[in-house]
Amino acid sequence: MIEIDARHRAIYERLRDEESRELFLCRYRRFRDGDAEALWDELCVAEKFNRKRAESKDCGRQNILDLIESKARRVVLYAVGANAGYCGVRLQRERIRVVAACDGDPAKHDKTIHGFRVVSPERMLLAHPDLPILVTPSLQRLRDEIHDFLRACGIPNERIFFYDNASEKQYFGPAFLSALPEEVYIDGGCYDGETILDFCEFAKGSGIRIHGFEPDPDCYTRTRETLRKNRIENVTLTQKGLYDHATALRFDRTGMSVAGSRISDTGKDTIETTTVDEAVNDEVTFIKMDIEGAELNALKGAAKTIRRCLPRLAICVYHKPEDIVEIPDFILSLSPQYGFYMRHHVPWLNSETVLYAIP
Repeated sequence: MIEIDARHRAIYERLRDEESRELFLCRYRRFRDGDAEALWDELCVAEKFNRKRAESKDCGRQNILDLIESKARRVVLYAVGANAGYCGVRLQRERIRVVAACDGDPAKHDKTIHGFRVVSPERMLLAHPDLPILVTPSLQRLRDEIHDFLRACGIPNERIFFYDNASEKQYFGPAFLSALPEEVYIDGGCYDGETILDFCEFAKGSGIRIHGFEPDPDCYTRTRETLRKNRIENVTLTQKGLYDHATALRFDRTGMSVAGSRISDTGKDTIETTTVDEAVNDEVTFIKMDIEGAELNALKGAAKTIRRCLPRLAICVYHKPEDIVEIPDFILSLSPQYGFYMRHHVPWLNSETVLYAIP
């Protein structure tokens, strides 16, 4: 096992399961040694534990680890969305050749996307009637639709694999979390409002109050529309960023094209910030933060609330290498009652690694 510096040992000792400890050690290598290979190891750890969870649920579906263990050397990809590029790199590392890629969207046919020449599913099935098929989308709905289509085409389950390591829904799906009778939720970085919907599903049946913070005007508008369409009325939505003090900061906007708007010294826009302690006068039970590297500052602005309420925390720790030690260290400075879990929630490198702090 990698040697952990004495000043970081307390963090490791507060990790409550083996998966969390293995993920922490990968991130710690990245932080301490600058070891880029540690991010690949983190992905493999996540795949390993998610396969165990899938097997325990007896879902009957194979994932990329099953494909690798099958010794297949050639494969076809189904769908060329964002995951396909990561998937191609992963397969290349395993020396598995992608011989074809298909997509159900006719607009993508006969185009080269992520380095793959895209054909229709029907052409792919005719040209490669015996090869394994790796289904790449991360959305469960799309995976189910593709699986049903392939089975209707007579493709046996033995040929269908899924490039997915998300056996737990991010933020609210891990088994160590359960809803309280009354929940007061803070969503730091709403993006499009989907995480608020996920929280409402998680806390179903309880009294819920929600405080959302989203500084990007496009994302703020989209979140409002999501809440309106889903008739979510118990939300106080604020068009400000969370930080350690109220101020105006320069900001890089990505809008709805891709998540990732962030505070930046070179940003062309300006946003207002606030703090949890100033903006929320409530008995907070759960705080989630995915705010593109501003998490530690935002936690400092929530220090009084965290000390007073001891809410459960779901904080992203992948934006900066030092987050893996600085964020849990700060949380422990607020209360020694916290223990930690870690999960890596997507089949990509350096994204969506979450630290869960549970009192």
